[in-house]
Amino acid sequence: MVVVALGAKRGQAWIEFNRERLNAPILTHLGAVVNFVAGTVERAPVWMQKSGLEWAWRIWEERSLFKRYAKDGLKFLYLYWIWIVPYRKLLNKFSHADKPTPFNFRITVNPKHQEIHLLGYAVNSQYQHLKPELCKLITSDKHLIIDFAELIFFDSSFCATLLLVAKHRNRNTALRLRNLNTTHVRILRLNGLDYLFNDMSLSNTMLP
Repeated sequence: MVVVALGAKRGQAWIEFNRERLNAPILTHLGAVVNFVAGTVERAPVWMQKSGLEWAWRIWEERSLFKRYAKDGLKFLYLYWIWIVPYRKLLNKFSHADKPTPFNFRITVNPKHQEIHLLGYAVNSQYQHLKPELCKLITSDKHLIIDFAELIFFDSSFCATLLLVAKHRNRNTALRLRNLNTTHVRILRLNGLDYLFNDMSLSNTMLP
């Protein structure tokens, strides 16, 4: 386990620069914790800590933090209105469906590639039975196609599953997402997974 305490900006940069060279399962960054333990920075009163106002105390104690906190706060507001609010609206729209179609899937295999056809609503724990099959498919030496034609909706947890498939698949094979509609594309974009649209970003081998 590697603990870095060089200040927020330098510490994060150091971790990103050295992560591939370190044989450590855990890399973490400590900010003001070191100062608190050393007693060089006084912590906020308990009532401020419990009410989520410790950031205001820290700005008061260390005026140099104002610029950093303002920049981070503006970026958070931008992300909140551009990504989080639209995504919540999508979730609300599909969560109020009268009878959501249960999630299911089917797999077809031919000599050159394997294909997963997704059906229904892939939300929460409904698609857990798909994961063991995915583990088998991503270790195969065949190209993998994920067909969204009959998938009505999927949530951020399913996006995380797609991310794991992209990361752990056989690197000699290609991964392609097929039949994405505008809702599918919007969900992936709102979860920061735009690059999954581009086959070449996932593999140097295109599907035949």
